[in-house]
Amino acid sequence: NVLSSMVAVTQTSATNTWTGAVSTFWTDAANWGCGRVPNANDDVIVPAGIPNNYFPIVTAGTTGNTKALTIMPGAKITINSTGTLVVTKELTLLGNARIDNKTGGVVQVTGGGN
Repeated sequence: NVLSSMVAVTQTSATNTWTGAVSTFWTDAANWGCGRVPNANDDVIVPAGIPNNYFPIVTAGTTGNTKALTIMPGAKITINSTGTLVVTKELTLLGNARIDNKTGGVVQVTGGGN
């Protein structure tokens, strides 16, 4: 006899900080403090002072997901043409932080924002 059971798995939120350790690609897990690409359950922080100015780029045809996104003063994110960044809770830009949205790039915020 084979005994089977179902197990519910709940993913809790985490703070995932951009490091830009190897490139500018949002989808490269090596660029993130948690060692994985953020998902819709994560709070994301993009700090200033990134080595080599490797700030995150959501490339064409890809989607970046996050629950909350905070971009610190002096930091930026670029959304390339046909790229999408989805923030489901809160977007916060501090000081001179910015989002460079190229023609055809989409930033979708479904929650509140500052």
